[in-house]
Amino acid sequence: MTALAQEGEVRAHLLIQAHPGTTGALRAYLQQVPGVVDAASTTGPFDAVARIAVLDERALQRVLVATRSAPGLARLCLCRSSSG
Repeated sequence: MTALAQEGEVRAHLLIQAHPGTTGALRAYLQQVPGVVDAASTTGPFDAVARIAVLDERALQRVLVATRSAPGLARLCLCRSSSG
C-alpha cells in the first residue's frame, strides 16, 4: 500500500535491532506508538522496521523518544524519507 505524502508531513523509517527473543514484543510496542504507520519483523541485519508519518519535527522526536523505551531495543537507525 502506497500513500502519498501530505505537504509538510515528515516521513521516516526506523531500522531496529532487538535483543534475542524480543522482536515480537518490540514490534507490538511500536504498533501502539502514535506516528508509527506500520511495524514489521524482518530478516537480515535488522530485526524490525517501522514506517513513520507525522506532521512535524516535534512529533518525530516524540516517536523517537517513545521508541527508545521499547522493550528489547538494542540499536536504532533513523532513515528520513525525501519529499521529492
